Amino acid sequence: MTWLDELDWLVDPWQQLERLRQETNRLFRGLLDRGPEFPAVNVSGSDDEVVVTADLPGVDPGKIDVEVSDQTLTIRGERREPELPKDSRYLFRERGHGRFERTILLPYEVDAERVESHYRDGVLSIRLPRHEKSKPRKIPVKAE
Repeated sequence: MTWLDELDWLVDPWQQLERLRQETNRLFRGLLDRGPEFPAVNVSGSDDEVVVTADLPGVDPGKIDVEVSDQTLTIRGERREPELPKDSRYLFRERGHGRFERTILLPYEVDAERVESHYRDGVLSIRLPRHEKSKPRKIPVKAE
């Protein structure tokens, strides 16, 4: 991280406030109810694209919904509860099941037509290319 990264809030303070709101909500949800967010995600990127990876073990890839709008990525789906053999019951249970939704604020607008997603070995990978209109543009200064 460079000293310029710390000045991002000057460029778009509303985006930084939205990130703060999301992080605060995530922390309180983890304290007050079901624990950490599901699915767990990593978000990485460059000036040209964002890559999101989400851990979704046991989720049918055909039941995963990925939606992108402006600077927001939403991942929805359902992890079904496995059936136990007859005359069996849980003795210890940590794995959750049911419907889930995870919304991630992206650092810039992405080109929805070029977004790609792949599911392999229980991991969903989403590549979100930056939209050309959101890339910084150099403006020439004309001398008069």
